[in-house]
Amino acid sequence: MADVSIGNIYSTKVPGYEDAADIQSALRTYHYGSSSYDETNSNTAALVNPSIAYHLKNIQDSIDALEALGTGSVVSNTQPTVVQEGLLWLDIDSTPGNAPEYPTAVYTAIEPSTPTDGTLWVVKGSSPLEMKIYNGTTEDWDTIGA
Repeated sequence: MADVSIGNIYSTKVPGYEDAADIQSALRTYHYGSSSYDETNSNTAALVNPSIAYHLKNIQDSIDALEALGTGSVVSNTQPTVVQEGLLWLDIDSTPGNAPEYPTAVYTAIEPSTPTDGTLWVVKGSSPLEMKIYNGTTEDWDTIGA
């Protein structure tokens, strides 16, 4: 049987048109990349590239890698020594003040009238787009990136 590759993005193989129709062989070729592939194989390193099974393995590997990253945060009483990009650390021993503030983001052309410390203001209509953060200590807006 002469297998031929199909598809440019996620290529796989199908039996050649000149071959006799054999649905089992055709499905094995399409899914595993070869009509002679042993479906009882449990070693994913032996998957034929290109094949649908090979592409599914790559997708599963990507999912496993994302799941291994966890939630993207750590709750502990010691600061992590190795930090992955985008990681958030919450000190389990920290306590909020008695009057917590709830920062928010605002998209408006008019300066917000009652901002709290950390409020983000994206100035609507500014070009290039301007973003400011409210500094409760100085009671003023600091332009981000300026």
